[in-house]
Amino acid sequence: MSLPTLICFAGALFCGVLAVVAFGLKRRLLPWLFFGFGMVLLVADDTLAGLTLDAMSPEQLVLCEKLRLMAVALIPGTWLAFSLSYS
Repeated sequence: MSLPTLICFAGALFCGVLAVVAFGLKRRLLPWLFFGFGMVLLVADDTLAGLTLDAMSPEQLVLCEKLRLMAVALIPGTWLAFSLSYS
């Protein structure tokens, strides 16, 4: 495992901890639900980026990138909803 892969997985771990805190402590508030969902999407993005870096075959690389693009497509809308509900 290379250093960039470890950095991707470390980022995913920290975002996952923030998502658990957001879902666990502030369960009923709408901004915190959007924040937690945004963190889950960042976990998916970082995890799939790390898997892309460790891909052994071109097919595996393409699959990881397709899944990553699906997760990344949802990120701006989630953070927009978070910022509008928070304000």
